[in-house]
Amino acid sequence: MTARDPRGLRASGSAGLAGARADSPLLWNVAGLLGEAAGGVRDYSVAGVEIDGGDDFQLAAPIDGHVRVTRTNRGLLVDAGLTTALASQCVRCLRDITVPMALEIRDEALPSLDLKTGKAATLSAEDAETGVIVLTDHHELD
Repeated sequence: MTARDPRGLRASGSAGLAGARADSPLLWNVAGLLGEAAGGVRDYSVAGVEIDGGDDFQLAAPIDGHVRVTRTNRGLLVDAGLTTALASQCVRCLRDITVPMALEIRDEALPSLDLKTGKAATLSAEDAETGVIVLTDHHELD
């Protein structure tokens, strides 16, 4: 996971997280928020989330924090503050170490489908180039 791309997260079980499916604790359906006027807000608490980083990383502590999603005129503004720790190994002495992580995420998410018509939304060249987050076809933020 990087601060620019929270989509890289995949769940490895259920966690105590309101609004997310049990099999994917960092996934929220935001269709209701997309139907509101600009300025609408949803807050999600992230507590004890465990994910499988595969060969890329291994968590030493669960993910905790807060996610705020705000409706804009184009889509959503995602603000998150998350903490965790990674299990790693010192490259010099080869001892196992724990690296604390504090992540601040502020990014825009755009719908992949128009909520009213169901037609596919088109990304501008600039949005595609910057790698803007795109919601799933079920209006979910992953």
